[in-house]
Amino acid sequence: LINGSYKGSMHTITAYKAPPPVTPAGPVAPLANNAPAPATRAADTPSAPIRSVQLLVEVADTVESNPNDSVFVYAKANAGPPMPLAVERMRVSDLPRLVTLDETMGMMQGMSLANFDAVILVARISSSGIANTSPDDFQAASGVVDITSENPVIKLLIESRVRDQ
Repeated sequence: LINGSYKGSMHTITAYKAPPPVTPAGPVAPLANNAPAPATRAADTPSAPIRSVQLLVEVADTVESNPNDSVFVYAKANAGPPMPLAVERMRVSDLPRLVTLDETMGMMQGMSLANFDAVILVARISSSGIANTSPDDFQAASGVVDITSENPVIKLLIESRVRDQ
């Protein structure tokens, strides 16, 4: 409060102007003029495109499953650790479905689609509801997909048991 008035206080706050930037002079000036530009915030710069891949997941009519069974759709590195790089979970009743997996869906830092160029896409029906693969699960997998360039929608038809692959 200035002089007991909120209005006077607000006038004083809005009237404040930042001082002009200091320009180096003397022996430091050449160094300051050749210094790299200050870093900008991420919000100030356009972001790089997010790596993603689209796939159409379908289940064959011959597959016997419960509509509430879990379906795990994921991408894993072609050459690298077995941990999924992007995962989406749904139910059999949600199929067929167009799924987009992208680098924001990684489970841990350094393990996302942003860190690998070649992936294998997998869609698996799990009657147990857990992510670990069981021989009784039904599954479909793509070949190696290069995600450094744009790809058409990849179709995965879940039709065979893991033990039969």
